[in-house]
Amino acid sequence: MPSFDPYKIRDNFPVLLPEEAARWDTISIEKYQVSSKILMANAALSVFQHIRRKDWFLSTKEFHFLLGPGNNGGDGYALAYYMATSFYAMRTLPRIILWELKETPSNDGSYFKNLLLQIPNIEWKKLEHFCNEFQLEDKHTVIIDALFGTGFSREIQEPIASCLQHANKSKAYRIAMDIPSGVFGNGNFFSHEAFLAHETHTFGSYKIAHLLEPGILYAGRVYVHPIGFFYKETDPEFSFLSRGKILKKTSWKKSRDLSAHKYRSGKLILLGGSTGMEGAAILAAKSFLKAGGGIVRLFSESPTTKQVLKDFPEIMIRSGNPDDLCELALSELEQSAQSTSLLIGPGLGFFPNETFWNKLSKTLGKKALILDGSVLNESLSTMATYFSSDMRIYMTPHAAEASRLLRQKIMNIREAALSICKNFKADVYIKGPGGIVVQKESLPKEIYVNSKLSRLAVAGTGDVFAGLLAFSAIHEVDVWQATFSRYFAAAKKAGENLTPSDLINHI
Repeated sequence: MPSFDPYKIRDNFPVLLPEEAARWDTISIEKYQVSSKILMANAALSVFQHIRRKDWFLSTKEFHFLLGPGNNGGDGYALAYYMATSFYAMRTLPRIILWELKETPSNDGSYFKNLLLQIPNIEWKKLEHFCNEFQLEDKHTVIIDALFGTGFSREIQEPIASCLQHANKSKAYRIAMDIPSGVFGNGNFFSHEAFLAHETHTFGSYKIAHLLEPGILYAGRVYVHPIGFFYKETDPEFSFLSRGKILKKTSWKKSRDLSAHKYRSGKLILLGGSTGMEGAAILAAKSFLKAGGGIVRLFSESPTTKQVLKDFPEIMIRSGNPDDLCELALSELEQSAQSTSLLIGPGLGFFPNETFWNKLSKTLGKKALILDGSVLNESLSTMATYFSSDMRIYMTPHAAEASRLLRQKIMNIREAALSICKNFKADVYIKGPGGIVVQKESLPKEIYVNSKLSRLAVAGTGDVFAGLLAFSAIHEVDVWQATFSRYFAAAKKAGENLTPSDLINHI
């Protein structure tokens, strides 16, 4: 019988805010009488059972624990206890050094600290001496960060800031308990030093900071351990567990119906490709057709766009001045069948006037509107009054574009996505490390993309994504799942150092 690996189903764990994680903890302990010491012990044992199977575990000569005063520190004390007792049973004992703050541990943390005090050869040191005494060049060393947990939300002070900076410079393998210290559990950006982990072990659920910038840049590989938090499906107090989910990385069937023709396969009306940016529109058009679309009408102000027809004759192009192009695109939209997407933005060098948005609100109907690229700016925020909840709108800004749409500096990616969703009555995907989708009328409302594919950080890949999204919005019930599945599957096949054209070739 094959062994069961809980990490193969890690995408099924919920995604929680710090207050939701604390609530789950409280409900389990106070309402359902789950022992807090059992939860702490289970957390420590889960991490120990995981890391003891690592190739480096038995060859490690020193384990350094950075211990805080709260329950996160308690998890660290508990892990150190199980590690020490296990090494004694195996008749081998590497150095175990516990670096403590002056504050007294939590009640549960004190329980495990008192057990450790009875074990010989454990080294106890003050965290303020860490920078002077810990050797940066020491190999076969592991640092376990248990200073601060998910509820942390203040600036890091000295001596902790220097300790974290010192740890990050070292050659040690770095492990974070629950969340890297210094990272805000609510997902806010911060300006201080944070623990840079190779892997993070969290309990019961993902926290949003594991999955969004900036936290995703510090967490490394994230492992979620089920440790016994109580759950009862019929208890309405657990409804928060269904608010967000991790995107599943699945394959997606690509086929046309036997009775399909070019109009039923889907039409893309594309407003973009201005002078000097023609390539963005072409990439979006190619992506749409490669996914299975039937026809593309490109409206571009560039006088050179028609030269593209020599190499890409599959699309139909109309050129002209901005106002005429907007009118032509609206006329095309009005005459098109329901299986049509209007994509505005890839390579667009002008912003459509207010008359355009007014007419669009009356013309779109149930057809899909995708807003991408340069159209996502301050001017669009003034047109939000023309957007209604009846319209099918999809927006794909990166963080800087999201900032322009909201006309303010972004301090939290999730909150920015929620605000854009509310202001524009649209589904929103904020691109970047991790990435989040907020859906306006769906449960779960939030989808965490959880992508770290740096190979996609190339100019033009966003245009490819926009074309895929335009196709999925016509044909798929689960628009985002279909789009991401095709997109990431193509990226995987295209390999490292891909170009947008490579990506399209593997759709």
